Amino acid sequence: MINVYKFNQKRNQFKLDKELEKKMLLEEIQEFYDAEDMADRVDARLDVDYVFRGTMMKCNYAGVNVDPELFTLNQEFMTVANAVLIEEFGSNQQIMNKVMADCWKIVCECNAMKTANLDENGKVRKEQEGMKLEIPDATQLIREKLISADLMVAE
Repeated sequence: MINVYKFNQKRNQFKLDKELEKKMLLEEIQEFYDAEDMADRVDARLDVDYVFRGTMMKCNYAGVNVDPELFTLNQEFMTVANAVLIEEFGSNQQIMNKVMADCWKIVCECNAMKTANLDENGKVRKEQEGMKLEIPDATQLIREKLISADLMVAE
């Protein structure tokens, strides 16, 4: 959770933009449903969690409750996403929990490397002062983790 805290503190000092939060959450949920493989789904599932944790922090900072619609949307998504993923993990909850924790670290490390510069959509830019930042591809690192754990086959 400290990684999400530091990211949002650096990114926008916990400034709450309810419409942007909803847009970001819906974008990450859509990525789960558009995913082409398990690595894409794991990354999207973790990104939804990352975004929603940031949303909760911003709401806390602003002294308001999380929008009930977003709260319900997140709960329902997590129920569906976790059910899909547990099936992909061979119904082994212990393996899923371990791998998801390792992949969470990957997502947090990649996000920590992003700059605090925002584009017009509130997304973090991956370049600074005209130079592209070398930020690892979280999905690819997750894919490598899943392959090394024999949960995916290399293509």
